[in-house]
Amino acid sequence: MVEAQKGFLPLFRNRNFMLLWSAQAVALTAYHGIQFVQIVLIEKLTRSSIQIAIMILAFTLPAVFFSPLAGVVVDRLPKAWVLVASNALRTVIVLGYILALRVLPEGLYLLLAIYILTFLASAIGQFFVPAEVAALPLVVGKGHKLLSANALFNLTLIVTQMAGLVILAPLAVKILGVPRSFLVIGVMYLLATLLVFFIPRDVPRPRKNSQARAIRRVWEEIMESWRFVTSHHPVYLAILQSSLVITLILIMALLAPGFATRVLHLPAEDAVLVFAPAGIGVFLTIILMGRFGHLVPRQVLTNGGLLALALTLLILTWVSGRAARSPDFPVITMVSLLSFFLGAEMAAVNIPAQTLVQERTPEEMRGRVLALYFMFANGIGILPMLTIGAAADTFGILPVMAFVATIVLLLAVASAWRSWRYHKLLLLD
Repeated sequence: MVEAQKGFLPLFRNRNFMLLWSAQAVALTAYHGIQFVQIVLIEKLTRSSIQIAIMILAFTLPAVFFSPLAGVVVDRLPKAWVLVASNALRTVIVLGYILALRVLPEGLYLLLAIYILTFLASAIGQFFVPAEVAALPLVVGKGHKLLSANALFNLTLIVTQMAGLVILAPLAVKILGVPRSFLVIGVMYLLATLLVFFIPRDVPRPRKNSQARAIRRVWEEIMESWRFVTSHHPVYLAILQSSLVITLILIMALLAPGFATRVLHLPAEDAVLVFAPAGIGVFLTIILMGRFGHLVPRQVLTNGGLLALALTLLILTWVSGRAARSPDFPVITMVSLLSFFLGAEMAAVNIPAQTLVQERTPEEMRGRVLALYFMFANGIGILPMLTIGAAADTFGILPVMAFVATIVLLLAVASAWRSWRYHKLLLLD
């Protein structure tokens, strides 16, 4: 505890760090909160899983398309300018939601306006995180202070996910309604804009290489990292496992509002009953992983977590179907409990998988491999999202949940078999 205080206390005395950290906390809470508000809004307007899938794609696709461009922009402009512009523009876009809901009647044009605003807000958000991370060494320096700052920023990322998605947005929608929830989020983005406005400006170094040469070099490095991933079985398998979990999280976000309204017969905003226990499970697993995770091999955790995840999904489907036949069945309690285990199992796969990728990748290409991993993890879920959204509207949510659980179970068994086979080959060598 004393060591932690020695690491964090100097940061809390650093005015510029506190401005940047506070802006991160406020902006990321708003970012995660608005996702919940958007999904609830589409469920209320359409009661369609395919429309929710389009909404999720609207704020997922920019991570695939704009991440490389964001890195180039951040390297060439003052970080503080990028931070101010990204938050200010998102403030304006959030006000656009309120205007659209007031001016446009329910129907195609309102949906198009919501999807376009969501895509634009997410695209702008891709520039905030790299600029923020790149600004850290400028405000705290290097060495142990930077290590402590990164630890604090990562913890804040987890806390803001829970605060925005599980606490703030559901409460705002429940108490204030959807339009005023957008107003609260707009105020938060405005506050983040004001906080980063006072951070000192840096002066980027001029680039001597031509744009064509720079583009060729970037492409060569991307291909080099791809060859590394495909030729190193543990890294490749870990990326696939983590990508499966991220896709499953998106599928849960897609199905949760419809699950609440069409299966549990609750208001759409009560999808928090599905989200909240999962968030608690993730949080507790993070704590346990940090304390005891080193005692269990990484691949045992990932394969065991995937198998448990598939079984929990199958049980959740059975419980939900049983509730439809037995009105007295305590379905809400059971769903909340199973949601807790789902969150814990997802974290039990994702954390060791990401750690394995970091450990097995050489330092000189770690950043490229992680960037490739994030692009792959976000891109791989696009087709399943559209397919599952359409299937949920056609066949119902519970049959789709059973199908997804079966696919996850098959992939978990295949993953465990591949890991065992690879380990056996190593022993033979």
